[in-house]
Amino acid sequence: MATVLSLAWYCLLLAVFLWAWTRSTRTRSVMTPFGLFGLFEIVSVWPATIYSDAAGLSRSGAYPALVAGLAFAGLLLGFVITAATIGLPAEQPALFRGRPVRCPHPDAVYLAAIAAVACILAGLGLYLSQGWPPLIDGLLALGNNGELQAAIGVIAAGREEVTKGHYLGEAYRGQGVILELLQDGWPFLVAIASTRFLLTRSKRWLACALVLFTLTLFFIAGSGQRWQVLAALVFLVITLSLVARPRPTWVAASVVTMLLVYLGMSALNPNYAGIENTDDPLESFATTAASRIVLANGLHDVEAMNFVEDGSLEWGFGTIHLQKALSSIPGVGKSDVPFAARLSLLLDPYRPATDTSYASETYFGWLYVDFGLPGVLVVFCLVGGLLAQVQGWVFAGSKGILDIPLRGFVIFYLGELALDGPATTAAALVVVTGLYLVLRAGTELLAGPQRWSGGVTRSPAGKTLGVRG
Repeated sequence: MATVLSLAWYCLLLAVFLWAWTRSTRTRSVMTPFGLFGLFEIVSVWPATIYSDAAGLSRSGAYPALVAGLAFAGLLLGFVITAATIGLPAEQPALFRGRPVRCPHPDAVYLAAIAAVACILAGLGLYLSQGWPPLIDGLLALGNNGELQAAIGVIAAGREEVTKGHYLGEAYRGQGVILELLQDGWPFLVAIASTRFLLTRSKRWLACALVLFTLTLFFIAGSGQRWQVLAALVFLVITLSLVARPRPTWVAASVVTMLLVYLGMSALNPNYAGIENTDDPLESFATTAASRIVLANGLHDVEAMNFVEDGSLEWGFGTIHLQKALSSIPGVGKSDVPFAARLSLLLDPYRPATDTSYASETYFGWLYVDFGLPGVLVVFCLVGGLLAQVQGWVFAGSKGILDIPLRGFVIFYLGELALDGPATTAAALVVVTGLYLVLRAGTELLAGPQRWSGGVTRSPAGKTLGVRG
């Protein structure tokens, strides 16, 4: 009965969310920060709370579903009140897409700036990996000896060193900030080149975008992180929708690309080892992937609430937020054990020393551990207000060729706030702003009056997104 009531509770909230979202934007093909945050929250938290209640994994029954629903209600309340207070125009997203794109410099300027930044990013990526990225090392090992398990081991070890080594006793060499630069820098460059292609239909820009996209896969997927690759693809879809209306075939192609990338990387991931030996490998893969995407982090939220309930975890009173804020600063807090690692040890105290996996939660989970139900309600209400304010800024500002990726990242990272929390989101936006300022300064420097001459290219309003054959 409790599960049925939880489903009804979520259906009501979903209806209110769809009403608020459709009232805040007249077009459904331009993603807003509020829409993306709500989508991430619904997919990452709700199914896990329902499943944990139905399967008996929650020690407090339907309480996690109740708290998650109340948090979402707070988000809706904050957004609706703020949107009404500031008079958030629903026409803004569509009007923004229809506005011309300002390109004040000739193509040679942007190509030179992209090439310079790409060289810096490539150098940082090779320095971080101390050679080839882990995925490339794994593929080379697979090609040399043909043993899949050996290749998986190479990738797992390399990924651990690149992403967690500084927490596990390895030397700190800027892993966090370099990873963030790579994860933001390559998609930023792809977005610029893709936007120029959409405006000019130039084969030169198409080739540039494809080369940059290949380098994006090489360095981001090369680190062995699957979500960051999918995040880059989601960002590109969001950003290009700010320029032109997506075609259904283009959206379908994007989804297929994401699935193929996820499938390819999962084949070399320890979590999927042995699936090829099951009776139905495709079904086994689909079940495991769906479980990891939809349930994994949300179940960790419920498990953390269980530990608070039985006293294994004490209320954080802001210490988890503080630790995450400090660890987001380069060179600071790297000796502190992340909360996700503490939770993983609570879940499996007798795991082998070689197991360095983290029990990652969504923001909802560790926010609850830090501040309880009152804190969850207040913070989600404030987040709703923030998302309304930011939506007004994103779609009211300038639309230069460099502004579009910046605004795309703001939309994406404020949506991803539902997964990562404020410290990670703020750190990512600082990096994105730095990339924007570097590219802005570089293009202005390269476009000095004695070196270049050119005009302004503007996009025709209402162009449909997609490559004409």
